[in-house]
Amino acid sequence: MTTIPTRAKRTWIWATAGAVVLLGALGIAYAVYHAKSPGTRKVHGGGEGASSGPRQASNRQVEALGLAYPASKGTLPASITISYNAHKDRTKMTLELRKVPTDPGSAAGVSDVIIKLMSEYDGRTRPADRGESSVDGVVIVKCKAPGPLVVSGAPGAFEADGQSVHLHPPAKDKPAYSSETQPDHVKETLAFRVRTAGLLKVAQAKSVTASFGSVRVHLTEEQLGDLREYAARMNPKP
Repeated sequence: MTTIPTRAKRTWIWATAGAVVLLGALGIAYAVYHAKSPGTRKVHGGGEGASSGPRQASNRQVEALGLAYPASKGTLPASITISYNAHKDRTKMTLELRKVPTDPGSAAGVSDVIIKLMSEYDGRTRPADRGESSVDGVVIVKCKAPGPLVVSGAPGAFEADGQSVHLHPPAKDKPAYSSETQPDHVKETLAFRVRTAGLLKVAQAKSVTASFGSVRVHLTEEQLGDLREYAARMNPKP
C-alpha cells in the first residue's frame, strides 16, 4: 500500500478545490451571458409586440402598401388641406368635416360637430416604400353642458355599412379629452386614432355612422366623397 505524503495530499486538495471554484465561476459567467443574449432572451408581460414596438410599426407600414385604396378624382376638396413644415421636413394632410349631422338618440344639446383626421409623412412626397398604419383623429362638439364626449374606455367607433370599425386612444403624449367653457356653450374635444385598414373600410362604405361617447352622427354623401378623396391621397403608390 502506497502512502501519499501529507504535504502532497494538501496540495492535491487545494488544487481540486480551486478547479471546482473556477468551473463554478465559468458556469455563472456563461449563464449571465446567455441570459443577455438577444437570441435567447425572453420578455414577459406587455402583451403582443411588447419588445418590438418599432419593428411592428414598421411591419404595419409595409402592410399598408397592400391595402385597397379608393381612386382619386384628381380634385382637392375644400375640406382637405395639405401643408409642409420645412423645419421638420414633414407634410401634414388634414381632413376637416364640418356640421356633421347628429342622429336620433344622440346627447341632447349637441351642435356643430366637427370630425378631423390628420395624416403625416416625411418629406414633401409620401414615401412609396411604406404607408401609414394609422392616423390621428379628433371630434369637436358644442354642447350646453359638459359630458357628451366623456368616455371611460375606447373613444368610439364608426359603422360602415353595418360593420364596426373601432377607434383607439391617441398616443400617450396627447390628451384624449378636453373641455373649454365659453360664455354661451361648452366646447368638448375627444382625440382618437384609427387604423388605416379600418379607415379604408369607412371611406368605401355607402353608409357611415359614428359614435363618440354619447354623441351619434352620420356622414352626408358630400362628406363621404371628401373622405374617399382623403383616403385615396393616403395611397403610397397612387
